Amino acid sequence: MDDRHDKSLARARFTGLCGSQPSSWDEAAVSRYHEILAALEKAYEVDLSWGRVRPDQMKPRILGVQRAPYSGRYPSRQQVSTELFGPERFIKEQMGAIELYFQSLDADRKRDSKENSGAKTMAAATLPKFEQERLFIQDWFDGECRQGLKNHADTASYQRWLDTTEAQAIERYRKHENPIWKEIASCKDIACEKEWTELKGDEEPLPAYLWPEKLDYETNLHLLQEKLPMRKQDWLRRFKREDGRGLIYSGQPMGKTSADSLPYPTFVQHWDGRKKTVENPAALEALGRGWSLRDDFVPYLGPRPPRTDQLDPTTWVDDWTVPGLTGQHRVKIRAALWRVDGEFSKSPDAEGADVAAIKRAFDEIAKVLFDSGLLTEQFLQTEIPALAWDSAVAGGWWRYASETPGRIFPEQIGHYWVWRPDGRDWLGLFRAEAAGWRAQLLDGPTKEDPIPGTSVNLRAHRKTDAANSTKSHKHYEAIDAALRSIAKSSPSSHGEVFSQLEGRTKFPATEPFGTSMGWVKGFQKDPERARSWLSKRWSKLRLPAFPRGPKYLE
Repeated sequence: MDDRHDKSLARARFTGLCGSQPSSWDEAAVSRYHEILAALEKAYEVDLSWGRVRPDQMKPRILGVQRAPYSGRYPSRQQVSTELFGPERFIKEQMGAIELYFQSLDADRKRDSKENSGAKTMAAATLPKFEQERLFIQDWFDGECRQGLKNHADTASYQRWLDTTEAQAIERYRKHENPIWKEIASCKDIACEKEWTELKGDEEPLPAYLWPEKLDYETNLHLLQEKLPMRKQDWLRRFKREDGRGLIYSGQPMGKTSADSLPYPTFVQHWDGRKKTVENPAALEALGRGWSLRDDFVPYLGPRPPRTDQLDPTTWVDDWTVPGLTGQHRVKIRAALWRVDGEFSKSPDAEGADVAAIKRAFDEIAKVLFDSGLLTEQFLQTEIPALAWDSAVAGGWWRYASETPGRIFPEQIGHYWVWRPDGRDWLGLFRAEAAGWRAQLLDGPTKEDPIPGTSVNLRAHRKTDAANSTKSHKHYEAIDAALRSIAKSSPSSHGEVFSQLEGRTKFPATEPFGTSMGWVKGFQKDPERARSWLSKRWSKLRLPAFPRGPKYLE
């Protein structure tokens, strides 16, 4: 009775904490969280040390940041709190993981209680022969798996160990098969009808006791073949969770568990901690992006893995195709990215450190191109953001990424597939930085203010820019004339305008039309950016407004 009371009280305290979390995880809040975990460990006799906040994760909070000027007269400055705080995201993820762990634990106990209800009411000596053998082999299998936890350093080798141990367990049970049973055909359905077929030929009937004996053997073999794969998955999850090994670092595929291979109903969770039970693959796919098994999120629970030499933010610099970019320019970009990586490595677990590193990488890359006279509007919109994100994933600044798509990595940026949480304007992530460089481009270099770090002939540049400007002006004159003609037909939607532009005039080099090589293809690739371009052009020409109505019907 006391044991049941302690479990109920500990679960109630944990559920209450989950439903009413503190506004900030200061030292007092973290201490309360650890106290509740200790109560759960004592009541359930489990190890939850993997869910605790380590002392090195308690860090002061950044209260303010003063950015270093481009002149470099003084470094950037940070103002931090005197009190220590725990990582909020980590704690929330661990609380969700603990809740899922206890739900799985409850489900396993209910299933075992139902399956073994008859066995628990009698002594082990009164159990049927093959049921005793099955239970003995299950205990042997668990003992071998427990020993394997200590002898394997990675998930792949432990997975092979589990497969071998499962095969050995089945073989140990099959050694008890009676050769005489070969004359008896198997039952049609052991679990339900338990009907036996007739003996082959006209042979004499075998002793009556052999029939139920073989039925008992095959029934327990069937149960063993069902339970061992489930126990194997339980041990694999424990290996990842408790030992912290088998982690898959950024750049490798995760969240790719086949929906058809899962046992249903099954628990799934979202990046933001929401949890659901799904009954079939269709229900899982209907939830949308960001949902998968908890195991797929394991590498991203807790602190970052130790940084290694394999994390290289300059991985994609040599493959970056920018007209006019020389080897010397690439060296400067690599140096800038390593500076960003060095700043990030000082406090990788600080809140917002990953996004800050990506934004600074954008700034540093744009500065090299500007100093080289290569920076353009198109580079600010597409090429530089793509390289900044590639550098972030390759350098380990942004953890939530994979080289291949998956349910938890649905969005492709550059060479990787990433997850970007809701609640932030990701399309406008570099808006402030890009605006600063657009202003620099508009100011432009003068004869008295040459481009730093280059001996480019400015007069030749001005002539080239003037020629390009004339070509661009004539191109847009043709586009504007086509838009005025289309406006006379009173188009009802943006999509209709792009359809009429197709084949009438050449598309501009701007996104999304330039890379898509067409008006309609550009609209289909990025409707939001295409509508924005058309709205600006339409407004500049003072053409009649479109009819009001929902644009998603296009």
